[in-house]
Amino acid sequence: WHFDNMDGLRKELFYYSVRYVKDLYKQENENTTAFYEAVALGSVTLAVEKPNLYKYLYMENQHGYDMKEVTQAVTLDNVDELIQELMQSQQITSDQVRTYLMHLDVYIHGICDLAATGFAPFPKETVLQMVRSASDAFLMQIKAV
Repeated sequence: WHFDNMDGLRKELFYYSVRYVKDLYKQENENTTAFYEAVALGSVTLAVEKPNLYKYLYMENQHGYDMKEVTQAVTLDNVDELIQELMQSQQITSDQVRTYLMHLDVYIHGICDLAATGFAPFPKETVLQMVRSASDAFLMQIKAV
């Protein structure tokens, strides 16, 4: 690789990292039935096995992109399909789905931040159960409103 400047290197590293994470999510998606579980497992795998890459993408902002851009780059391919699937399966509106996903995203990233920093390393199975429990609670709260 050859780069004319550091911005070129940062940009290529960002896109390389995004491709890596997307591939990781696809691998996890083969092992589970729900996309949010794949994202949770992929994020946890990344945070535990590649903590520096996780921190680079999600915690330190060395790449110069904001969190919305990072999230869209990593998950954009599935978002519309996911929203439709959740609207139908949970009988909730698109606004409720977006609220649910926002809550779940914050929860997942909190767990992963703890794992990536080594503060509280969780086994993957425990994290998945935690995500499922939080997901159920978020859905119940949204449906009750």
